[in-house]
Amino acid sequence: MLDSIEKYNEDDVRSTQELRDWLLTLRPDTMPWATPGAVGGSAATTDGQPLSDAEARLVPYRAALVEPLPVDRLSWTPEEAARELAYQLLDYHRRADKPAYWAMFARMEMNEDDLLEDPECLAALRADPNNPPVKDKKSYVHTYTYPIQETKLRDGSSVTRADNGDAYTDFEMDTEAQLVRFKVGPTKEAPPPHLSLGPGKPISTSVIKVNRPGF
Repeated sequence: MLDSIEKYNEDDVRSTQELRDWLLTLRPDTMPWATPGAVGGSAATTDGQPLSDAEARLVPYRAALVEPLPVDRLSWTPEEAARELAYQLLDYHRRADKPAYWAMFARMEMNEDDLLEDPECLAALRADPNNPPVKDKKSYVHTYTYPIQETKLRDGSSVTRADNGDAYTDFEMDTEAQLVRFKVGPTKEAPPPHLSLGPGKPISTSVIKVNRPGF
């Protein structure tokens, strides 16, 4: 198993290197290389707004790791390339989370028909009149019916309410009865009789960030 993973990674690295080499053959000789500041990003956002706290924390690291690098990437030593990689890794998890959050916010604007076409979701749920909410300690377990549709959600999936991002827990899915159950905590508003569910929010990386100096 490990040998096959190693072979796959080796092929991936080699193909990426070959792609990079090919792209360099297409690059005009007169095209200037990016400045060191551009490698790590500028100190201001593109729309002129102040940096976020996360972006501001990166500024001294960029100054120490990236800005001293030579303009010509082809001249970088392995150590210099590692310095840029170290800088990029500092912000990796925040950048990796962005697409999931963008998709979640996009779903908040989608109508039910669009959500039915999104396999990441389970749409057009209706509160089951035969199974009213049941109190479970301080929370309530709600039961909904749903129409047949393609969905990646499964029993035990992390889910959120598609229109506002509220996270629900203990998700259960009965595909034969076309029923779902989930728990709503005491701090959440009661779910409406009609709703759609999307995938859960990205897993928190706060523990990783806490263990990085300055983050």
